[in-house]
Amino acid sequence: MSSSRRSTSPSYWLLLAALPFLLVAGWCGIQAYKHANERATVMEQFSVVNDVYYGLLSVNAWEGQLEEMLRNQIHDFELTEEQDSLLREEISQLLYDMLDELEVMIQEDDGSFKKKLRKLAVNVFVDKEGLREKVPVFTERIMDNLTSEASKERLKGIASEQLDEFVGKIYDNRDSLNIRPLFQMYNVDSRSAFNEAAKKKAAALERTTYNYAFVLLGICLLFLLGWFFIMPRYRFQKPYFLSCVALALITLLTGLASPMIEIDARISELDLVLLEQHIRFTDQILFYRSKSILEVVQILLDTGKFDSMLVGSLILAFSVILPFSKLSCNALFLLVKKVRKNVVIHWLAYKSGKWSMADVMVVAIFMSYVGFSGIMDDQLSSLNRDTEAVTSITTNLTSLRPGFYLFMAFVLFSLVLSSLLKEVLKREEKLEA
Repeated sequence: MSSSRRSTSPSYWLLLAALPFLLVAGWCGIQAYKHANERATVMEQFSVVNDVYYGLLSVNAWEGQLEEMLRNQIHDFELTEEQDSLLREEISQLLYDMLDELEVMIQEDDGSFKKKLRKLAVNVFVDKEGLREKVPVFTERIMDNLTSEASKERLKGIASEQLDEFVGKIYDNRDSLNIRPLFQMYNVDSRSAFNEAAKKKAAALERTTYNYAFVLLGICLLFLLGWFFIMPRYRFQKPYFLSCVALALITLLTGLASPMIEIDARISELDLVLLEQHIRFTDQILFYRSKSILEVVQILLDTGKFDSMLVGSLILAFSVILPFSKLSCNALFLLVKKVRKNVVIHWLAYKSGKWSMADVMVVAIFMSYVGFSGIMDDQLSSLNRDTEAVTSITTNLTSLRPGFYLFMAFVLFSLVLSSLLKEVLKREEKLEA
């Protein structure tokens, strides 16, 4: 009995030694999942606020841009030499026309004494030709009055009031319904302030996510390297294999629950020149999606369509349930000899690898990334413009997310564990023989 206790004691010590690493790995997995999904939420909010629907296609966005442009035009308004000359001609002609109309009105005779008396007085006391000769003088005085600083300010004030009245009639409540709550959430009052806050938060969350993911991947690598020490020591192999299975399950769950690919197509800058003023739109989101495998499965199952539900069920079965079951059965197959004769467990431990689509899913996601990135680059390139009137710069920010790398790490880890299981069992058979 004492020898049995001595033989099993190192195994327990090994499990106790591995437990802190597993706890750290589990905590890092939870934190990586939490921060990755929080970043995805921030980017979703960013895509809503900067959606082209609320930018280039929004009445409010154009109203703000045009209002600023028109106010600048009003503020900087000055008559050119050509405009000054035309205005003088118009005023002079208007004065001549007024004198002509006045002459016609005076010379009209309706037979009344009052009319005749007024006609006589004008003909005697008013120098009509002198008035016509003074039209240029009157024109100059009117122009001096119109172009004085006080008159300019009054005219600008009138124009600004009319612009305010016009702007007040142009409003689209879609912005308030969907964007204002997000502004309140970030405690900002403008799109630019929101973008700055959201980008800063997303960048911080991304750094934190990758830090936790790298720690988890580092622990996986450390456990794999540990096999160089464990393989020559049979009594440590089973508990160490069990620890590796637990670590692989942590990596699998974190990878499945974290976003794997991010598709982001946007017009990073659009610059229009109108009335010598620049109208700029930045970060106009054309399309944005960031999903994990579990979210994709849920979306497919929630559609209610047979074909979508079938695809979702297949992904769930072969990329989620089967890899999880295979790892669990590997540990069970190694630790409990009685279950090795069970057909289901034997199949899951040895034969299910060819049915598991985890490795296929990694390749599919990577090919999807390459395909989406290529399609986006091709389509967005047709929107690029660089002319005097329009400058348009599109950007494809499609990228692989931490969930993909964690899921890929699980696939590689699982393949190594399958090979190690065979080696451990061979070693066991030799010792028992």
